Amino acid sequence: MEAREGYGYLTVHLVRHGQTDWNVETRLQGWTDIPLNETGIEQAAAAAAALAGRPITAVLSSDLSRARETAEAIATELGLEVEIEPALRERNYGAAEGRVDADLYREYGAGLDESWADPDFSFEGGESRRHVYRRVGTCLAELLASPPGGEIVIVSHGGALRVALGFLQGAPVEELPSLVFENASITTVIVDREALPEAA
Repeated sequence: MEAREGYGYLTVHLVRHGQTDWNVETRLQGWTDIPLNETGIEQAAAAAAALAGRPITAVLSSDLSRARETAEAIATELGLEVEIEPALRERNYGAAEGRVDADLYREYGAGLDESWADPDFSFEGGESRRHVYRRVGTCLAELLASPPGGEIVIVSHGGALRVALGFLQGAPVEELPSLVFENASITTVIVDREALPEAA
């Protein structure tokens, strides 16, 4: 990661990728690389227009195509290049990827809600939320140790952004915000770099 200069407070725009066909079908995507659909492309353009004119100097993105395509629309509008950060990719849902919500609830029953709330729960072959918190938090801590001179855009995924928002707000993994990130939504956070928690 390139060295950056800056200190104090920093404005970070958290952007979820645009819609995919799997979003419409309520399939868990995780690390499965699903591109934007036509609606998602339009949503990415709308997010880019909404951020136009902001003093943004860096656009970072998950390496998965749905996030990268969204980030490229934003970066093009701003005259910037996308910086790819694989650490910003979605949580790996292992054996649950590609499955719809209804199928998972039939298999796991009512206990699935309790499992989702457990930061140490993972599907077979996947990651726990605690693991994602360490991965994303470490990436953000490195970025914010020497940030750019202007605002930052981070394009990622619903699960990863929930972790990112919690980390940036100083919340431990057990107390993450319950905010739902809609496709191509923009959540702006003013970050106090001195108040970041440990990515543990």
